[in-house]
Amino acid sequence: MNLPYDYPRPVIQSFEGANLTFEVGEEIKRNINQLTKETNTTLYMNLLAVFNILLMKYTGQEDISYRFADSRETACDLENIAGMFVNTMAMRNKPAGDKTFKEFFVQGKGKHIKAYENQDYQF
Repeated sequence: MNLPYDYPRPVIQSFEGANLTFEVGEEIKRNINQLTKETNTTLYMNLLAVFNILLMKYTGQEDISYRFADSRETACDLENIAGMFVNTMAMRNKPAGDKTFKEFFVQGKGKHIKAYENQDYQF
């Protein structure tokens, strides 16, 4: 992604960062929960759709790819093995400027469902 930055990158890469804490107002929470109920989706799907649109607005790119970790193990042959199994799943969305939020959201919901249906195939 071609994210804009507010100062030049240092010559030597540093992994220092910061935290930003904020609270979302009650009205926004109600609206998000209402959308979740209306679209029969999860809060995660809603917030991820908003994040994709935010990335599109910042970068001007209409092709957003990202990976996320999923720790739900579905393979029967691993159920008696102790340990943490995490599968990296890839997702690609295209929040084009001519789509409404609901159009993009419905498209993203379908992609997420298909990704979870195929999660046993390694990335």
